[in-house]
Amino acid sequence: MLAMGLAAGTLWAGGSGLNVIVVVNQNSTNSVQLGNDYCEQRGVPPQNVFRMTNWNGGTVSWSRSDFETYLRDPLLAMIKSRGLTNQVDYVLLSMDIPYTVADA
Repeated sequence: MLAMGLAAGTLWAGGSGLNVIVVVNQNSTNSVQLGNDYCEQRGVPPQNVFRMTNWNGGTVSWSRSDFETYLRDPLLAMIKSRGLTNQVDYVLLSMDIPYTVADA
């Protein structure tokens, strides 16, 4: 069994803090605190934090238009402007950010 385990090859762990974008809702102190704590614990550099502004809606669902306006488009612009396009593997949403998109 040990020989089979050693012959299986190299196991790769998940990415590091350099491979993560942490999204926080600037209008929620809970979201900011959780995002800051995560970044500190996981070694996420400040340039990998996206501070979503102007969202005061609910925390469960938002429209496609709101998703694109408040999160998707600004996040993609930030990733491009900071030169992170070939580095980011994960996007982590902190709390008080909707997690479903309702498309009417």
